[in-house]
Amino acid sequence: MLNVHPEYWTLEMYNHLIRFLDAGGRLIYLGGNGIYWRVALLNDRIEVMKLGGAHNYTNGLGGTFRSLDKPESRHLGVQYTRAGIHTYAPYRVLNSSHWIYNNTGVVTGQLIGETSLNNGKASGGETDKVCASSPAGMTILGIGTNPDNGGANMIYYEKPNGSKVFSVGSMTYTGSLSVDTVIHQITKNVLDKFLE
Repeated sequence: MLNVHPEYWTLEMYNHLIRFLDAGGRLIYLGGNGIYWRVALLNDRIEVMKLGGAHNYTNGLGGTFRSLDKPESRHLGVQYTRAGIHTYAPYRVLNSSHWIYNNTGVVTGQLIGETSLNNGKASGGETDKVCASSPAGMTILGIGTNPDNGGANMIYYEKPNGSKVFSVGSMTYTGSLSVDTVIHQITKNVLDKFLE
């Protein structure tokens, strides 16, 4: 389970995640702007270089994972964009018949995540969206209603090997867990399904 804002990863962390999913692992991504910058470890510090062009660290090549042909969306299903940055909004439900919405009573088109401890809404802060490198066959379950098409995309997909991935694409999603009954139930449904 990845939570809130897991932005900085080493190549070793990235490779371990791929091996985990290749072995049929189940991933719950309850955050936004995840697996974005490749970092290097050097003694007691983490290095990240955010300069244009080549990103050379003390112990190897750096930069964003997508600039290294390792887009986060290939595994998370979504990736960060600046659209909607620092805005906050509810999600609009898509595909309400999906098992992820069991016991919520929601209908397609309904807004969810209208309450949150993080700026009041479940889609916000920094948000991730589906893109060209997202896996085929994904189900988009909800889209944040943030301005400028900046809403987080809530997705689910399975790989043929049994691997399952649920992503919410929002830094403020977890702030709704204790105050929004629908967000709470969705997350419980995923946990129950993934523990079967």
